Amino acid sequence: MTDKPEPKPFLAILASVVWGLAFFPGLVGAALSGMMFDAPGSMENPVAWINALIIVSFPLLCLVAIVGSWIAFPFQKRRSAISPSLGQLVVAGLPLLPIAYVVVLMIVGIIYGLLSGVSPGLHETVIKH
Repeated sequence: MTDKPEPKPFLAILASVVWGLAFFPGLVGAALSGMMFDAPGSMENPVAWINALIIVSFPLLCLVAIVGSWIAFPFQKRRSAISPSLGQLVVAGLPLLPIAYVVVLMIVGIIYGLLSGVSPGLHETVIKH
């Protein structure tokens, strides 16, 4: 009988490095997210709250991804030496959720800016109608 090779913690190591490096800039963003409430009336704006919570969640999700990928590693079946399990992939990909949210908002904002007729780089409050 041939024994399959022992699984290697490739995804856990990759998640630890990538999300460990992204954790510190995420902390800076989380620390500055309170500035979303500087404008008058922004405390009652649900979009500001959602955006602030998404930004604050990023460093927390980085830690969950690092710890969770190491916790999920022993449950990896012996399919191949580096093939991660679905649970590992899901846990390691958790910090991609806030990143995807920001990317989608940027794309929507760019499309809106192109279709609105406002010159690029100028905000509508700067232009006198």
